[in-house]
Amino acid sequence: LDVYSRLRGFGFRLARADGVSVRHESLSDAEGANFAEMLIHREKMGELLAAGQRALAQNDLETAAAEFAKTAASHPDVPEVQSALGATLLALGRPADAIPPLKKAVALLPGDVAAYIQLGLAYFQAGKPRKARSMFKRVLEFDPRNLQAHLFLIDLYRAEKRFSDAIRHAKIVLEIDAENTDVLVSYGLLMLDLDDVDGAEMAWQRLGDAPRDHAGVIALMTGLLERGSQRVRPSAVLAEVEAAQRAEDWARAISLLKSVLAANGGSPPEKAALWNRLGLSHFRAGNPAEAAIAFEEGLRLAPEDVDILNNLAELHLQQEQFDRATEYINRALKVNPNDTGTLILLGNTAIQLGDLDTAQVAFQRVQTVAPETEGVDAVLSELSAALADDSPDESTIAKPDLAELLPQVEAAQQQQDWSTAVDLLTVALQFADEYPPDAAVDLLNRLGVTQFMAGNFEDALDVLHSALEMAPENRAVLGNLADVYAGQGQLDRATEYLNRALALDPNDVPTLL
Repeated sequence: LDVYSRLRGFGFRLARADGVSVRHESLSDAEGANFAEMLIHREKMGELLAAGQRALAQNDLETAAAEFAKTAASHPDVPEVQSALGATLLALGRPADAIPPLKKAVALLPGDVAAYIQLGLAYFQAGKPRKARSMFKRVLEFDPRNLQAHLFLIDLYRAEKRFSDAIRHAKIVLEIDAENTDVLVSYGLLMLDLDDVDGAEMAWQRLGDAPRDHAGVIALMTGLLERGSQRVRPSAVLAEVEAAQRAEDWARAISLLKSVLAANGGSPPEKAALWNRLGLSHFRAGNPAEAAIAFEEGLRLAPEDVDILNNLAELHLQQEQFDRATEYINRALKVNPNDTGTLILLGNTAIQLGDLDTAQVAFQRVQTVAPETEGVDAVLSELSAALADDSPDESTIAKPDLAELLPQVEAAQQQQDWSTAVDLLTVALQFADEYPPDAAVDLLNRLGVTQFMAGNFEDALDVLHSALEMAPENRAVLGNLADVYAGQGQLDRATEYLNRALALDPNDVPTLL
């Protein structure tokens, strides 16, 4: 009963206990074996390993290792138990801990080829290549054509740059099974080590329909791509990136994207998109520093890429770096004031900062430009309720003294504290009817400018048009409307208001500028 299934990761072959194996000299399949005793032994092993096997079936390696360890302590002379414990510890990435039980297994059952392979792998991963080599060579003494032992020796010799020895074993595995995926991958990677791209391409072609989620296949594919091979297209690698991202295998997605970027192909926008993907993969993998580096590199290539700006804003928002998040949100809004993702980020940032008014404006804008956006109605309902609860009784608010208020507004504007400036002006405008008309127009004009500087273009336009209704020939308001429209790229509207301002005083161009 074969009990080992092979896993492959990071260029190494890994074996894991997956069942129970009966390999005992007194219970061989040779003539004269006691098959009744063999059956009893198998049943006994099934009982001993049952708890660990149930944990393995649920992919709970930690529990499996703990169960096998308990069984190994109570039955130290059963080689199958020691092998199961060692193999499971290897699967957990604990090769040093796997060595003692595997040494016991081969001592108890010297003819167990699988246990020797496991022990060799444990030595290999524990950084003891000489001992690993001796284990694999011992396997070849039992079975000169053992494919796994030859493949592991190729890996060892490649790591040590002993390429002539690696080639010798590569020839043997090709004689054993020239169509085997692991054999072709091992040969192809060896050819890449030797800078023989043609040889690696031959191996790649012979792989045919080999599974593209095989770690070795991916390593060969990316290696060929990095060396400029025409046999591998970036689009093929990107398909694997998407598959890895769907599976949330971020390490694989990151490795693949790095290989595509190393190939140095594509236009600046295309490369920016790749850096953006790499940043997202790092972000999802919990590597914020690496994500920021990748996003910034993408932004260097495409400074007005709204997706990258949004991703940087979200990254900084997750880290509660609100100033940086706001910086990227404002940059994205200048590129596209109606981008739904940017507006949602603006709303979420404002909520975390306690600025519910700005959050409400942002989500109202989302509702306008993308009414199908899931959850936006519920968010607006919650914001409306919260704002109603927080609204102060206007009768308790004293009318601000403009001589005191305006210096405070100007100080906030100088510090680019737009939220405070907006709040101060909004409070004053509640008493607009009690101020002289020119003072009310001045307050509206200042509020419009502040909203513009804060990146709230629609709010700025609404306020400035209100001011213009009160004072149709106010040159400052006309000039500021021209600025806002120009900032949105609406040059026809900007020119219209600029001409109206110039018509009032053609000689006062410096003031308008």
